[in-house]
Amino acid sequence: MKDQNKKYIHILSSAEAFGFGPCSKLTSIVKSLKNDIPYSRIDFLGEGSALSFALQNHHLFNNIKEYDGVYPNANEFDLVLSVMNPYIVLWGWFHRKKCIYVDSLYWFWKFEKNIFKKLESTIDQLTNATSLNEVWALIKDIDGHNLHYIAHRLSTISCSQYFNGTEIKTDVFRKNIKNLVEVNPIIDASYKKEAKRDTILISLGGLLSPLNREKEALSYVGVVLKIAEDFISEASKHYKVILATSPEMAKLIKGTNQDIAVTTLSQEEMLKTINRSSLVLTPAGITTMYECLMYETPFFVLPELHDGHYPNYLRLAGGNKKKIKALPSVFPNALINPLVDNRQETYPDDEIRKIQSFIKKLNITNDKTFNSMKSNVNDLLALILDRESLKKMAKNQKKFALGNAASRNKNVIDVIKKGIEREDPPTICKKHTVGIISSAIPVRDKKTIDLFNSLGTHLAKHNINIATGAAVGISHLVGKSAKDAGSKLIGFSPNTNALTHSRKPDNAPITHFDIIHFNSNGFTARSLEFIETVDALIMVSGRMGTLSEFTIGFEEGVPIFILKGYGGVSDRIEEIISFADKKGLVPPAVFTDAKKLAENLLFFLRSNYYK
Repeated sequence: MKDQNKKYIHILSSAEAFGFGPCSKLTSIVKSLKNDIPYSRIDFLGEGSALSFALQNHHLFNNIKEYDGVYPNANEFDLVLSVMNPYIVLWGWFHRKKCIYVDSLYWFWKFEKNIFKKLESTIDQLTNATSLNEVWALIKDIDGHNLHYIAHRLSTISCSQYFNGTEIKTDVFRKNIKNLVEVNPIIDASYKKEAKRDTILISLGGLLSPLNREKEALSYVGVVLKIAEDFISEASKHYKVILATSPEMAKLIKGTNQDIAVTTLSQEEMLKTINRSSLVLTPAGITTMYECLMYETPFFVLPELHDGHYPNYLRLAGGNKKKIKALPSVFPNALINPLVDNRQETYPDDEIRKIQSFIKKLNITNDKTFNSMKSNVNDLLALILDRESLKKMAKNQKKFALGNAASRNKNVIDVIKKGIEREDPPTICKKHTVGIISSAIPVRDKKTIDLFNSLGTHLAKHNINIATGAAVGISHLVGKSAKDAGSKLIGFSPNTNALTHSRKPDNAPITHFDIIHFNSNGFTARSLEFIETVDALIMVSGRMGTLSEFTIGFEEGVPIFILKGYGGVSDRIEEIISFADKKGLVPPAVFTDAKKLAENLLFFLRSNYYK
């Protein structure tokens, strides 16, 4: 039975499908949240390697669903938690959910200054989006790195995982992300304990990603097994040698080397294996390197699988030139880059293709580069027989890469828990739509014109779009002035098309509207469609049609803000409500001052952003 004093929270989580790193961080976070917030329900939505990893750790989630192009019902969720999946943040933000974005590669993204204005313009356009399809259309030409920027900007809170060195955060993009919190390495250290170090672990992660398909992944495995062939043969005489990867890849490579146990590991099993390993061989993925550092297990860096691995490796030195020179002595490796000077290109895809091409070449040749890599691996043979040297190596690696960094940053769970408790909306808000209902009568009085022009401008400054019945009068004064100040003006016409609409003198020009909907089923059908799209209504003056729109909104529970003093039914609405003897789902608020009405309307919209 639910504790009535607790606020139960339903979280939709996801992770980027790029190897196992992002989802492994998510599972660590979910495990802690389940302990700290036992009244939470956490579902997972994802695809590819992220889905595979979530399924391996299914006990942590209440429900796991493969993303098949369809998102769940947004009304079922209170919060979106994403580890580097920007799309789920865009979905959550559009539906006005709290969004917490966790980014372990925040310092790595290559943002180009010349597209900064374009991205900011896209964000501004997103605030006007009226459908998810419009959201996807606006971002369809934005590449992955820049999508991360947009996700950071739209999130309620962004968490950047600490990695050695922070000087890269000085660019114009990172300066513009105001909701960022740097957090400590996201690692579950609960399995760290004294254990017999009887294992050599070759951790290859998920291998599969949008840029590394099965063919490229198999090619990479081939190179790793080829350069480590002698090492594995000798190490297997003294240790159990395990190769861990995704279930899909494990099936394909089982039996390729009789000295290796090829398997797939859940997050718990992975951490327990690292804890009992004397040495880990791994690409320079942030997650595995941090896990080894935290569990004080020494690691050897395998060749790059993608463009991020070499920068990850260099980052272990924190940007210190002297420490960069010392890297190979602290973190022995068989990296490609130092041997072939594979200079980073502007476009990440080009870099990855270069790496893939080089790995393919290594598979079929035993050239100088290959022999150098193999020699570096074989240098480990003497080391694995000296357990004291392995312990010393692990301590040196941890001190070199982390130092006392853990004491300077926040814990990601504490940040997320505070984010759950917050009620204020994110800095960048999807624009609310407020409907204006009034008479279709032209306004002649200059004072009245100035007042409602001013009201429209004020609402636009606070991120409000305006919807009207597409007629002239006070409604159009407010709507047109809001449009002129940057908001969208949306019209709902009871006419069949633009031609019939234009023939009626009390209709506003269609050129004044950003969007105009035509409904040929009559005024009531038009009014119902109109009112169903708005977050609140402002009622001023009005005749029978305005009264009809009021009653629809009243019955449907739409918040209605009424301005008295301009004649018409709005001046008599309190009598009508009293005579009808019905309170309504949301009691209307009545004002005689336009400024006070606007203040209360904006306060209502802000305080109900997440509801």
